Amino acid sequence: MSEKISLALSGGGSRAMAFHAGALRYFAELGLLESVAEISSVSGGSLLTGLILTKSGMHWPTSQEYVTDVFGKVRCTLCTTNIQASAAIRLVSPRYWRFFGSLPNLVARAIYMDWRVRGTLNDLPQSPIWSINCTTAENGRRFRFKQGRLGDYESGYAEAGEFPLASAMATSAAFPVGIGPFRLYAKRLAWWKKPSWGAKVEEKIPPPYELMHLYDGGVYDNLGLEPLFSASTGLPNKEHCVIVLDAGAPLGRGFGMSSLNPFRIKRLMDVMMDQTRALRVRGFISYVKQHKRGGYLGIVRTKNIREVLEKQPDRSSFLSEELATRVTNFPTSLSRLDEADFDVIARHGYEMAKLTQIGFPYLPSA
Repeated sequence: MSEKISLALSGGGSRAMAFHAGALRYFAELGLLESVAEISSVSGGSLLTGLILTKSGMHWPTSQEYVTDVFGKVRCTLCTTNIQASAAIRLVSPRYWRFFGSLPNLVARAIYMDWRVRGTLNDLPQSPIWSINCTTAENGRRFRFKQGRLGDYESGYAEAGEFPLASAMATSAAFPVGIGPFRLYAKRLAWWKKPSWGAKVEEKIPPPYELMHLYDGGVYDNLGLEPLFSASTGLPNKEHCVIVLDAGAPLGRGFGMSSLNPFRIKRLMDVMMDQTRALRVRGFISYVKQHKRGGYLGIVRTKNIREVLEKQPDRSSFLSEELATRVTNFPTSLSRLDEADFDVIARHGYEMAKLTQIGFPYLPSA
C-alpha cells in the first residue's frame, strides 16, 4: 500500500469540477485513488466529490472504476444538466418564493432532482474522510459537514446524519454574490461542544442560534486546505501526502467601475479572497519545497510549468497556450458545460497533474 493521500479540492464552479475530474483521472491511471484517505472540498470541489460518490453507489471508486465508468458518468451529467438554471426556474413557482433570498435551498433541490443525489450524511463512506466546507455568517468560522455530523468549532457540532447530502453540497457552493446563504434551522438539532480546548468529552449545549446562515466555503478558504494543513505549524495535520488542486480563477486585472456600480463590492471581496488564498498557497508551497513532499496543482500555467512543458519531446500533444489560457479564464458558474468545454478543461487538469509530476515529483508510488 502506498503512502496515504489527502486531497484539497478548490472551488471554481463547473470549471473546477471538470479540472478536478481530469486531474483525478491522471491519479487513477497511476492506480492512486485507493490511497486517498481524506478529502477536503469547497464549492465546485464539493459538487464533484458528491457526484463521484453518487455515481459510484456511495463509495469512493477504485482507480479502475473511475477510469472505465465514473469519469464518463460525471462528464455526461455535467454536459446534460444545468443545476444553476434548474434552481433559478423554480422561483417561478410560488411554493419556492420563500427561498428567494436563499438560493442554495433551490440549488440543493436541483442537485437532488437533476443529479439524483439522494444520500444523507450518514450514507457517506467511512473512508476517505470527507469534509464539505462552508462559512458560518454569524461568526465567520469554517463550518463543515462530515459523515453524520455538522457544525463549527465555535458554535459546536450536531449529530445530523439524516441531513441531505445535496443540501450540504449546495451550501458549500453558496457564493455570497448571486446565490446567497443557506438557512439552517439550528434549533431543530441537538448540539454538543467541548467545554474547553483540549477537553476529551463534549457537553450538550443550547443551539448556538435559532437560524444559521451558511455561505460558500470559499469565503473562508477557497482551497479547502485548512482541515489538512496547519498554517500555524506549516505542517500537514496528518502523516499524509497533501495534494492541493486549485481551479480558482486568477484575479482579473483592471477596474473601470463607476461609483454607482454595485459590483464594486464584489470586486473588493475578490481582492480580499485572492490575498487570503495567496497567503495559504505561499505557506503550503514553502512546506512542499522544504520537505519535498506534497504538491500544488494550479489551473494557471506558471513559468515553471511552461519550462517543463517546453522540454517535452511530445510538446505538440499538450494543449496550446491559447487553450490553456481560455481554460484559466473560463467563467465561474454552475451552468451546464458543452462537451468540448468539459473535455478541454478536464484535459488541462490531467496535463497539469502530469506536468507537475514530471517537473516536481509529488505523487507516492502506487
